[in-house]
Amino acid sequence: MKHAASTIVLLLAPVLLALTGAWPVVAQDAAAADPTSETAEETVEEAPPPISLADIPAERAAFEKKSRDIRNRLEDSQSLDSIREEIDPLKEELAPILEKIQLATAGESGIGQLMDLDSEAIRHANLLEEATAHLDSATRKFEEDLTELDSLTQRWVALQHEATERHAPDTLIEQTTGTLAELEELTGAVEERRNDILTVLAEATELSSQVADYRAQAAAQRREMMVQSVTSEGEPIWSLHWERQGGGLYRHFVLRLKNDAGHLASYSRDNADQLALIFFGSLAVVLVLRWRLKAPAQRRAAEEPAAARALEVIDPAWPMALILTLAVTAWLAPTPAPRIFYRLLLLLMALPAAALTLRMVGSSLRASVLALVAALVFFPLQSYLELSPLLDRIVLLAQCLAVGAALTLDLRRGRWATALSGRWQKIGPWIIRISILLLGVSSLAAIFGLIGPAREIRTGVIGSLGFAIIHRAIFLALDSIVVIWLGTRSAESLRVVRNDPERTHRFLRKALGILATGSWLASSLFAFDLSESASETARRFLGLGVTVRDVQITIGEVLAFVLIVSASFLLARIITLLLDEEFLPRLPLQRGIPYAISTLARYVILLSGFALALVAAGLDLSKATFLAGAFGIGIGFGLQNVVNNFVSGLILLFERPVQVGDAIEVGTLLGEVTDIGIRASTVRTFQGAEVIVPNGNLISKEVVNWTLSNRRRRVEILIGVAYGTDPEQVIEILLGVAKAHPDVQEDPAPSVVFTGFGDSSLDFQLKCWVERFELAVEVASELRVAVNRALADAGIEIPFPQRDINVHTVGEGSPLSLAQSPSEPPQDSEPGS
Repeated sequence: MKHAASTIVLLLAPVLLALTGAWPVVAQDAAAADPTSETAEETVEEAPPPISLADIPAERAAFEKKSRDIRNRLEDSQSLDSIREEIDPLKEELAPILEKIQLATAGESGIGQLMDLDSEAIRHANLLEEATAHLDSATRKFEEDLTELDSLTQRWVALQHEATERHAPDTLIEQTTGTLAELEELTGAVEERRNDILTVLAEATELSSQVADYRAQAAAQRREMMVQSVTSEGEPIWSLHWERQGGGLYRHFVLRLKNDAGHLASYSRDNADQLALIFFGSLAVVLVLRWRLKAPAQRRAAEEPAAARALEVIDPAWPMALILTLAVTAWLAPTPAPRIFYRLLLLLMALPAAALTLRMVGSSLRASVLALVAALVFFPLQSYLELSPLLDRIVLLAQCLAVGAALTLDLRRGRWATALSGRWQKIGPWIIRISILLLGVSSLAAIFGLIGPAREIRTGVIGSLGFAIIHRAIFLALDSIVVIWLGTRSAESLRVVRNDPERTHRFLRKALGILATGSWLASSLFAFDLSESASETARRFLGLGVTVRDVQITIGEVLAFVLIVSASFLLARIITLLLDEEFLPRLPLQRGIPYAISTLARYVILLSGFALALVAAGLDLSKATFLAGAFGIGIGFGLQNVVNNFVSGLILLFERPVQVGDAIEVGTLLGEVTDIGIRASTVRTFQGAEVIVPNGNLISKEVVNWTLSNRRRRVEILIGVAYGTDPEQVIEILLGVAKAHPDVQEDPAPSVVFTGFGDSSLDFQLKCWVERFELAVEVASELRVAVNRALADAGIEIPFPQRDINVHTVGEGSPLSLAQSPSEPPQDSEPGS
């Protein structure tokens, strides 16, 4: 009971803290409502502490320590000179970039050139931001030092005045004079250093502002150019020429090639170490993983079709290794990167993706896959093809017609439906039909001069389909790795995998599918140049809402609340699954403690997630303290039963008088506890019914727990044999039957008791123990059958209940006759009766 009381106190502590936290708010309100208290505080002025000459030596020692700290900081700040040295090169590097951005905004460059220049500007802006942060931190620290030095100066002036007035020894006066001189010198050094840093900080801030202005102008120009490019019109294809008006095709080609090569070289040079580490590190990991998984896959391939399919994916290794390495490189590559970098990665990823796709689906989709790869080859060359109007139009038509014809051919033959699986068998053909229609629209637009829509549709459709093949290949590679790994010894050492490998594979496969689908949708938006507009539309949509009494509720806040709560439930489910099946069974814990730990972990995750969801929804938790206290009081009065059941559930978890799996008896209810919830527990009767029992009943009422300390159960069987049977023989037979049963425990040993003489039998009782409670009924039945057989073999009769009635003949001289009723007068018996 002491433990239960302490548990209740711990549970009520948050409510008490909430209530006590509300009293300061009330006290502040009361103080604010009482104007006399404020005036009373204003009239009281604290007198400065008296100055003691004995404080001078101690304060001198403290000043020397402070002086050393400040001088060390001044020396350390010399490293900030390197930032000053970096600012000048940044200025020189930014000058041509900003000039190019200015020229581009004047209409002398395309969208791609603007995006590459913006990437360069972002890289330099990040360097400036980092330098500005260091300078700002150093400046603020020196400002704090100056404030403290000013306070120390005032203090030592007072000490010097006091020492002079009180005729202190010359040593103390010299200490005060010397300290003031050092303070003046130190203050000047700190001010000089602060001013130097402020000068560099001002230059860096001005340069950052200039970069931000140019980037804003470039972004506005890029948006305008994108709108113009989508709606731009040109001449029909039969009126085009190889070169633009004014010529200079070769000169523009060389200039654009130099720009792209320069951007790519600059990006590679600045991030060479990171790119090399990402590429070769991921490649090594994939190859080692493939080497470790190949042998298990080969052993299982003959018996398991899934392992055989996975082996086809990882052997030979180059498509899987290359596609995964390039995917990791594209994901982890430093940003921002020039467009040419991502377009080259797209081209390189398409080759192994096509090889892997054709290996898995066979030759059925060869036409579509090869046409898509051939069309993707021209993607890195689009900016160069646009220099020649006729060549650009011809390549655009070739891409649309080739891909559209291949897709149509495979669709008419039903190859897409057979190549896809699951829900994609219905969705995939419709996506292909829409793609074919859009490619036809792009071809017609290109023929008749609507070059803007033609380019956008062509790039979006082919890019989206290309990204689909790439994501499908990545999904196949990762899923194959998972399938093979689940059959290895390392995976089988995990209880989660060993208990249900199929469920684990379904979960991981579903997670990979969700990630792949989401990434493909985002890539498709990027292919159609809808990323920025989609994010802006989503931002505006999520910002919509209503205002209720100065409280604004937006769609984004509601959605964030729902998503965080849903994620909390999912996370709680995963964590409790891992705790129940993986971690807690490995620990030497008493029965019931693992369930208590996992349940408390679930409560903590859910409550934390709910609190985080409230914060995400815009609720200030610091303002909810008083409401928490009020709700605590309201809950205490209005929801007593709910709170009682909740507290009782926690007591059940901590004290463990009843645990999951226990066989209990509450009143007329007898069954096994299957769950201890927040408010109630579930008991499954041995007839199969599930009964919901409030937790308060399990604490306040008498509960018989048949399996609290262990699950052993005693089996008792009553046997009656016929009179005249040797009791010792019966005891020996019954003990032999009990000892011969495999489920009867040897310790404690079975026993037989001669209970007494019945009406028609000699009564015995066989007592024995079984290891598990649930075996008691089955073992008792088997023992009865065995006892009946053993007694029959020994010739011992089991009598049925009977009663013997002895009738005595009435004599002649008896005054009563059996044939007469007691109410009739007695008559003489006839002779011979």
